Amino acid sequence: MRVLTTQLVVQFLQRAGFWLVLYAFGYLRWDLRWLIFAVGIGYLLYMWRRQRLEKAAAAAAAENPNAAQEKGDLASCDHPDLLPSWVVHPDTQRAEWLNKIIRQLWPHVEEFLKTTLKSVEEDERLLSDQIRC
Repeated sequence: MRVLTTQLVVQFLQRAGFWLVLYAFGYLRWDLRWLIFAVGIGYLLYMWRRQRLEKAAAAAAAENPNAAQEKGDLASCDHPDLLPSWVVHPDTQRAEWLNKIIRQLWPHVEEFLKTTLKSVEEDERLLSDQIRC
C-alpha cells in the first residue's frame, strides 16, 4: 500500500513538474528550440532509466524465476478462477447498444443541426443588418 502511494506521489510530481516547466517556457518566452532540447534530454533520461530497470528486472527474474508467483502477481496467475469473470471473459460488445441508438438517431440529429445552424446564421445576418442601419 505504501509503495502504491509513493508511486502515485512520484507520478503526480513528475506531471506537475512537466506542466510547470512548460508554463515557465511560455512565461519566459523562451525559444521553441530550448523546449525541444529539454524534451529530447528528458526522453533520453527516460529511456536510460527504463533500460536500467528492465535489466534489473531481468537479473532478478534470472535469480529467482518463481518470484512473480510468490508475490501473487495476477498477470502470471495460473488460476483463472481467482480472477473476476469480466477479466477472464471480457464482453467485447459492451457499447453495441449505444452504437445502435446513435445509428438510429443520427439522421435526425443531422437535420436538427442543419436547421439550428441555418437559424443562427439568419439571426446573425439580421443582427448585422440592424447594426449597419
